[in-house]
Amino acid sequence: GKEKYRNFIYDNFFHPIGMNDTSTEFDAIGNFYGSSFIYATAQDYARFGLLFLRNGVWENKRILPEGFVDYVRTPTQARGAENYGAHWWVSTNNKKGLLKNGPYDAFEAQGRDGQLIVIIPSKDLIIVRMGTNMKDDAWPKLGEFISQIAQNL
Repeated sequence: GKEKYRNFIYDNFFHPIGMNDTSTEFDAIGNFYGSSFIYATAQDYARFGLLFLRNGVWENKRILPEGFVDYVRTPTQARGAENYGAHWWVSTNNKKGLLKNGPYDAFEAQGRDGQLIVIIPSKDLIIVRMGTNMKDDAWPKLGEFISQIAQNL
């Protein structure tokens, strides 16, 4: 049931990396989507990003399976989804990702109303945005802003 699943997430993923101010919700029949209904502080989202930036290893302990981070940031072969991996958005030099002007190794968790966790391995950088009510036309401006930050590091 959902209580066992929730305990599994917290015991094996959130708490080992210090995500102690995070809560999850499940739908009415107990499904956990993973793409939404995770509420956390900016610091906890940054910890989540750091786990992926460090290839699934936290304080010398492997939390995510070997190769998992490469898998999630590899663009899918599906037509029309070239900037999407496995539950993560990717920025590639096809100019379709969030960071149309690079760095092209970036990958992002994009949440409701413009919340973001952007991971840029080549810059050893994580950017967390806790914004709300972002309109669709603001995404290109945000992507350009983040690209400028990263390229000036």
